[in-house]
Amino acid sequence: MGATKSNEIKRGSRRKNGISEFSGGWQGFVDIRLTPDEKASLSAMGASDYPDIGAFIDDVLSDGYKFSVTRDEAHSCYISTITGKGQGCVNAGFSLSARGPSLDGSILTLYYKHVVICDRLIWAGHERVEGQQLSLWD
Repeated sequence: MGATKSNEIKRGSRRKNGISEFSGGWQGFVDIRLTPDEKASLSAMGASDYPDIGAFIDDVLSDGYKFSVTRDEAHSCYISTITGKGQGCVNAGFSLSARGPSLDGSILTLYYKHVVICDRLIWAGHERVEGQQLSLWD
């Protein structure tokens, strides 16, 4: 049975949290490699410096990102990813990931890349190169 015009859902027409869904398609990963100084700064963070992970996830969801996390058994790590999905999202169509030996560590590294390095703005790289594969441990 075919769909009628009245019940067809057009890509990008749904709204979530008041933001139109991005319909331009996935563009790829943005590769933000941590410098040795950034890795040292991240490693030196004490528990009192850690962000509220729930608030961070809520913020990225409100900004039009999809948040996901998975366990990579082959490399004994976790991978946290945010993907720009909302039409108004400055990184729509692109994904940023971070790996870590623990769930909290992968989310903290993603926070560091998105908030500390990029100040929640455009991720350096995708405006010049459309999608790069992530290096294994950045």
